Amino acid sequence: MNQKRQTRLLGEGAFSQVYLVWDETGPRACKVSDNLKLLRNEAQYMKQLQSQVSAFPRFYGYREGAHLLGETTDESIRGYLLMEYIEGKHPLTYLRSIPTATARAQAILSIGIQLCDILTVLQGNEPRLVFRDLKPGNLLIDSDGRVRLLDLGLLGPEGSSTAQTGTPGFAAPEQFEPGSYIDPTADIYGLGKTLETLCKLPHPFRTQLERTIALCTAKDPAERNPSAGILRELLTSMQGINPGFPAREILAGKLVIGKSIHVRS
Repeated sequence: MNQKRQTRLLGEGAFSQVYLVWDETGPRACKVSDNLKLLRNEAQYMKQLQSQVSAFPRFYGYREGAHLLGETTDESIRGYLLMEYIEGKHPLTYLRSIPTATARAQAILSIGIQLCDILTVLQGNEPRLVFRDLKPGNLLIDSDGRVRLLDLGLLGPEGSSTAQTGTPGFAAPEQFEPGSYIDPTADIYGLGKTLETLCKLPHPFRTQLERTIALCTAKDPAERNPSAGILRELLTSMQGINPGFPAREILAGKLVIGKSIHVRS
């Protein structure tokens, strides 16, 4: 890693910085952090899940040391996660570039469906995995409209929480209650809040999506849409409806769980 050349800072968060670096194979992203626990966790799951979740950046390596990129003269040990460099847009930037409200609505549904597919894979592991930090700021939309999901530091198996984790405004309430049990419905909450943010842009499916979002963001985990697969069914069904149709079958939410939805225009 010390032979790779740093070019520029791509971004930084509360605990890390991401640099653009390159070698003979092309550009790479390198995440640098002195929070070794979070970065080790991210490296572990990025490597473990790369064959299951193509939306995650591809893992290229992890090392620990002092100023391996020459980014500082500080001698403290930091972690360096080398991964795929992804070119893409923040989802709100991507949606604002879409010229018509109807096309924008379809793009919002597509983003939601793709996130459901990612969560379905995580929920299918044993033990079930919870991302814990689903939000627009951790998404990039590439030139093909594919969702890429970044920042795996909080990802881990379901279980009792020992600390407050997640981003206020997007993380489920139980994530801020030490000792609470965190299961995949926490990610359903984060997905609902993400869709809520995207839906602030003008589009014709507001009523349908607002009811679905409400099913995802209930304060009580037991009252949320119970799985990403069911949520995917609801969102997919909206893709073929007339925006002006009340879609009672869809708006009923839990009334259609486990059933096929047929909407007449």
